[in-house]
Amino acid sequence: MKDESIERICNLSPMQEGILFTHIYDPSSDAYIVQMAMELVGDGDLSNLVESFQVLIQRHEVLRSAFVWEQLDQPYCVILKERKADVVQVDVSDLPPDSQEEAVRKFIKEDRDRGFKLDSDLLMRLSALKLSSDRYKILFTYHHIIIDGWCMGTVFHDLIENTNRLREGLQLLPKPEYSYRDYLAWLKKQNRETALSYWSEYLRDCPDSTSLPYVDVSRYGYSRRERSLDLTREESLGLEKIGRDEELTSNTLLQCVWGLLVQRYSNRSTVCFGNVVSGRPADVLGVGSMVGVFINTIPLIFSSDCSMTFLELAKKIQSDFRKGETHGYVSLADILKRSESGGDLFDHLFVYENFPTSDGMSDGTAEAQSGFRIENIEASEQSSYDLNVKVGPGERIKVLFDYNGERIKEEFIELMVDHFKGVVQQILANPNRKVDEIDILTPGEKRRFIEEYNATQADYPADLLLHEGFEKQVRLTPDAPAVRYEEEWLTYAELDRRANRIADALLSDYDLAPGEFVGVRLPRSFEMVETVFGVLKAGAAFLPLDIEYPAQRSLSMLESAGVRLLVEYEAGDAIGFQGDIFDVRTLEGREFPSSVAGHERRASDVAYAIYTSGSTGQPKAALMEHGGVVNTIVDVNDRFSVGQDDVALGISSLSFDLSIYDIFGSLACGASVGIVPEADRRDPSR
Repeated sequence: MKDESIERICNLSPMQEGILFTHIYDPSSDAYIVQMAMELVGDGDLSNLVESFQVLIQRHEVLRSAFVWEQLDQPYCVILKERKADVVQVDVSDLPPDSQEEAVRKFIKEDRDRGFKLDSDLLMRLSALKLSSDRYKILFTYHHIIIDGWCMGTVFHDLIENTNRLREGLQLLPKPEYSYRDYLAWLKKQNRETALSYWSEYLRDCPDSTSLPYVDVSRYGYSRRERSLDLTREESLGLEKIGRDEELTSNTLLQCVWGLLVQRYSNRSTVCFGNVVSGRPADVLGVGSMVGVFINTIPLIFSSDCSMTFLELAKKIQSDFRKGETHGYVSLADILKRSESGGDLFDHLFVYENFPTSDGMSDGTAEAQSGFRIENIEASEQSSYDLNVKVGPGERIKVLFDYNGERIKEEFIELMVDHFKGVVQQILANPNRKVDEIDILTPGEKRRFIEEYNATQADYPADLLLHEGFEKQVRLTPDAPAVRYEEEWLTYAELDRRANRIADALLSDYDLAPGEFVGVRLPRSFEMVETVFGVLKAGAAFLPLDIEYPAQRSLSMLESAGVRLLVEYEAGDAIGFQGDIFDVRTLEGREFPSSVAGHERRASDVAYAIYTSGSTGQPKAALMEHGGVVNTIVDVNDRFSVGQDDVALGISSLSFDLSIYDIFGSLACGASVGIVPEADRRDPSR
């Protein structure tokens, strides 16, 4: 571009910097390309509209922008003195309706795919497709780097007004008194460090990135989809009344509705999502009618505790949001750098689209002086975020879920819609409701959770004892492998004989009483498995002790359970136990009994005890009955179809409840269990 064609050169606003960065990163992306289509109906002269569009480009300097950055220390916006607008006109009026619709769709797509070259193209273009003698499809396509949605009311007002004046032969609108350069001058005077210091403090306690679980980040591509929720007139008026009574904006109330959903979806009390702010400071004269890019995205940390009411939360969020708006004149990239992670804090946006519109932009407007009326307005913009929740105020508040259909399933969006409406209704019923009392589940979800997901009732052997599932399997597959330790195996029959020998010794040598607790302090081995079966076969209960427990903890557990007999390898008192010590290795060479007549037990009797640290730090026992454990084992084996072809990896300590399934669950259905030696269990490489 030649120097004489340049009106002036200026810096970019924070939002423009972010948009330009996205474009440089992926020039082929159509993110930030906005298309607005509408139909003009009437006997107006289209040439007046075309000329008015050229006048519009000259009237607002930002529409004559070009952006340069290559081989420069920073990017700049170049305002050209003149830009010529080439309006594309296509006649499809002779096509049949179906073909005409297809031709229009194809044209709109090709126009979008055409994109923009930010350093050379006019960044707003107008196309007119003639549908019939009195109907045109008008397409505005522009790049978001030059204007935001707030501006469109002013842009359309100027376009239609000058179209009218051209038709009537009147003088055109004068140049606006205030322009985007006034905003940029204000921006230059702001203290960036003050703003960035605010964001550093605000983000200090912000958690890592909040990601919605419904977004499948493994998928690529962008397929824009929409789902709208229209609140009823009564619901909209109800929110307006709460806002008026409590001095809260509709934006705040609906931010809080969404924030509560994000908390539940993320299972966090503190979450973060992006909020788009208008970026038009009230102390800049004429800012409301300026044309340019003012909006910015700022993070909103949404945090609550269960004692808060909804209104208390809303007032806190409104205060935080207003402070953020005040300091929202720095770019999102610079804001995010001030977080501890230094990266993205959210994966979606909340947008309250409270910008003014011209009367000439509303569907069903009266016949305009231009000879046209405007109908069927549609707008399309693809975001760089997979989800954008857009709220439009009005007599009936509209909530638009604008999302990437490649990454978010429609069924999840439908849930969001139902959840959003449900929370609104609960707030309207009682705005002083505690936030933890707000229920996001729909009646259908509650029914599924309560009825279907809990419909787990099934027949199971209610009188079966914990070890008897193994004994039944012994009869079915006596020669099948049951337990492996290092390179050796025991079959079901071999394990059963060894367990019977231990049970016989417990009954004959130690006069074991029914239900008496026997301490089991053994390393991971065949003997460990044999012993717990032997204790149960004898009609007693076992108390597992990890060999790495401190002596005092083990002694405390043994004393609490009233244990008088401890099974371990030590011949003496390794932990200072004063009762009887039984080293099962001494049974080698002893005959295997043909059967064992253990004490009679019932399913309601205790099979074993697992000790936890307890709330006081002292070991506390959980007593596990035969029937309850058998119920769990039967359910797991049935639910996951565990059978003879399966092998369980016995890696948990016997004192940890998971080990019970490894041993008793696996051996109740014909599977086998591999006992991992202590050295291997501690070595990740093995």
